[in-house]
Amino acid sequence: MSLNVVKGILIKSVDYKESDKIITLLTFENGRVTAIAKGVRKKGAKLSYASQLLFCGDFELLQSHNRLILTGANSNIDLSGLSNNLKRYYFAAHYIDIAQSIIMEEQSEPSIMKLLLNTLYILSKGKIDEKLLTILYEYRMVMLNGFAPITTQCVICGNHGLDMKLSVEHGGVVCCSAGMTISKDTIKVIDIITTCSDKELFTLRVNEGVLKELYFTSRKYIEGVFDRQFTLAEQGLKYE
Repeated sequence: MSLNVVKGILIKSVDYKESDKIITLLTFENGRVTAIAKGVRKKGAKLSYASQLLFCGDFELLQSHNRLILTGANSNIDLSGLSNNLKRYYFAAHYIDIAQSIIMEEQSEPSIMKLLLNTLYILSKGKIDEKLLTILYEYRMVMLNGFAPITTQCVICGNHGLDMKLSVEHGGVVCCSAGMTISKDTIKVIDIITTCSDKELFTLRVNEGVLKELYFTSRKYIEGVFDRQFTLAEQGLKYE
């Protein structure tokens, strides 16, 4: 038997047997991890707090007979602001949905984990509009996966003209092919989001017109890149 400590967030919890839970974590060290939390459904269970969705911290895992067992945990990021606010909860679920579609077992993705946890923390504090935060997260996520849209010139012909459209198929802006209508200001913001430092990312602010274009294009772009739909954020908008 061996003991391991990993840093991450609990993204799924399923009842198992009479009093246990099977938990799924996204971690910095080992990517997606599945473990058993024994006895946590019993009244007064010592580790019941660590088997709750969105618990974030250090998880102590014991390897025993080809399975991992949760033996301890310490919280290091307070995300309690998400559990009692349905709008924020759905946006948090959206961010996790994207991250878990990328992070696999035994696959360390520290940059993606850092972006996820930073975004969830900011969301929990309500300091940035949820739509803007989602835009920053989605465009930054495609950048981290090597799919940042090319914004400096037409991907097809190299033109630097002003009338550009955003094409998921071609991976950037185009002037001579079909795409999503987008303004010059919005193109500039996409470039900033995908090239700025981590520290600068969450200081970005935009006007309402650019926000509307960004919110539409970021979702279409990330869905095109990962070839699937992400719908949980739209559930959150029902609670505005």
